[in-house]
Amino acid sequence: MPISETGQRSSQPGPAAGFTLLEVMIVVAIIGVILFVVHLRVPDRAAATLKLEAERMVQMLNDCRETAVLTGAPIGVRIAADSYALERYRHAWRPFAAAADSARHVLPAEIELTVARPPADDSPAVVCLPSGEAALPALEMRHVSSAGHYRFIDDSDSGFVAEWLAPPT
Repeated sequence: MPISETGQRSSQPGPAAGFTLLEVMIVVAIIGVILFVVHLRVPDRAAATLKLEAERMVQMLNDCRETAVLTGAPIGVRIAADSYALERYRHAWRPFAAAADSARHVLPAEIELTVARPPADDSPAVVCLPSGEAALPALEMRHVSSAGHYRFIDDSDSGFVAEWLAPPT
């Protein structure tokens, strides 16, 4: 027990150590507000990644059509579980580039590209003809943590486009 300057023992205890409940609640509330503001300012990486990959796929589809028209040979887009690539038809479907890996685009692990009805034979999922026509199956691209997805369509006026489909509410 503390002793006062007069030498007598004091009956009042010293200052309490620690924080009051009110102080702790205020600090927790401030941290919550800061986290909320940071969350609002950080972009949704899943949506940004999905949009970027959809734009890349549209570019690949449009390149497929333009290359088929310019070369006079059928060009296809072969879609695998984790990638897609341009192929050219010359007696058989073969990678378009000299080095097979240079024309292949590998998707990030969290992106899924699905073909509704994959071809039964060894042909690519998308085939573009020298006449400018294209056989485009139902293609969808989604992020594993995103609720919506992109669907790719052939707009004869402007080329291939990616259409965002939000989940039903």
